[in-house]
Amino acid sequence: MSVVKTGELEWVAAASFRENAEDPFQFDFDGRPLVASERVIRNVVIEAACELKHVGFSDWFYVSEWSNVIGACGVSSTEEYMNIERTSRKSRL
Repeated sequence: MSVVKTGELEWVAAASFRENAEDPFQFDFDGRPLVASERVIRNVVIEAACELKHVGFSDWFYVSEWSNVIGACGVSSTEEYMNIERTSRKSRL
């Protein structure tokens, strides 16, 4: 929800979480953010894993790591990924 003032009028616009998250981006960068769908992200992550010939992990694992670790924590290097603390695991990878 955002409050918008135009002249002396003030009104409230109700919106979804995603729409509200896009508002500040649009003000800062003068345009809507380009956000990949979950389906696109899943396909790209699985394709990348196949190209690297990593075996022994499920597609679910790769997509989960991308969404819940790499993307969520802003990981930008292999070293950072290998050393990140995970609250749901007792040991690092």
